[in-house]
Amino acid sequence: GVLLASCSEASDARDALSKALYTSVFEWVVQRVNLTLNLAGASVESPREILLLDMFGFENCALNSFEQFSINYANERLQHLYNAHTFQEDAAQCEAEGVSVAHVEYPDNTACLELFERPRSGLLALLNEMSGFKLGSDEAFTQNVVEMWKDENNPYFVAPKGTTLDVFTVRHYAGLVQYSTPGWVVKNCDPLSVDVAHAVTSSSETFIARLSAFVETLQVEAQAQAQAQAQELSAAAGTATGSLLRRSSLPPAPSPPMASGGSGRTSPPPTGGTRSPSGRRLSPPLNAGKATVLAQFRAQLDRLLALLSSTECYFVRCVRPKR
Repeated sequence: GVLLASCSEASDARDALSKALYTSVFEWVVQRVNLTLNLAGASVESPREILLLDMFGFENCALNSFEQFSINYANERLQHLYNAHTFQEDAAQCEAEGVSVAHVEYPDNTACLELFERPRSGLLALLNEMSGFKLGSDEAFTQNVVEMWKDENNPYFVAPKGTTLDVFTVRHYAGLVQYSTPGWVVKNCDPLSVDVAHAVTSSSETFIARLSAFVETLQVEAQAQAQAQAQELSAAAGTATGSLLRRSSLPPAPSPPMASGGSGRTSPPPTGGTRSPSGRRLSPPLNAGKATVLAQFRAQLDRLLALLSSTECYFVRCVRPKR
């Protein structure tokens, strides 16, 4: 028989399909441009190519949500690469050649990246973990973030002053950005079902059917990232349990906290689920076989940074058209 989706499930499936099609169209356009620009006579072993990267624009809107969070995280990664190429590597080269240069102070955003990327307790890990629970909520995610980082003395995290758990602030290299967290858990799941993906493949529209190869690639990459994500969460759970046994009197700083019934203390999730801020037990992770949006985004960003690091980079900054 046919299982009918609820209104919210249908809306999520629609949004996931729209995003997958948009991504596939973008990949198709890039492929067509690359084929058109392919130089005659360029060998596969030694291709002649110049890669152009249009860097993300830093965003600080009236309301900053999951999308701005993702974009600004990418900005921090690219800024770190820019610092390495422009300041660190140039200074090291001058020193190696015996050239005396004045020390240049530059904003080092390593600690900001740690806020995002620290295993098990970074912002990315905390949201990915919460997105894996059936009853996971935006409020519980925000509470975990605040409880984990408010006493960490990380200058890049600013805890909310009020009691409402729906915002937190990050001190980016470009300035302070307050993020509003409602809707983040759902956006991070973004489930693209097999049936919906099959509908693309069997579409009567030739162009849409042609995009099926890109959609399948997205699914393969998502599955690979999901396996890596599941292994990381499994290792984190084992480490957290051992940490609790050894350090029951201390807050488990390296492991992602889960809120416990309003007591103000945090602890690693117990076997069989954890509790929401209201004290209700959360179900075990559901999407252990699905990669979250952030996990896929970070994997793509890792590949981009690896490619950029293998090239000779030149940066063009602050180019604006005349007004």
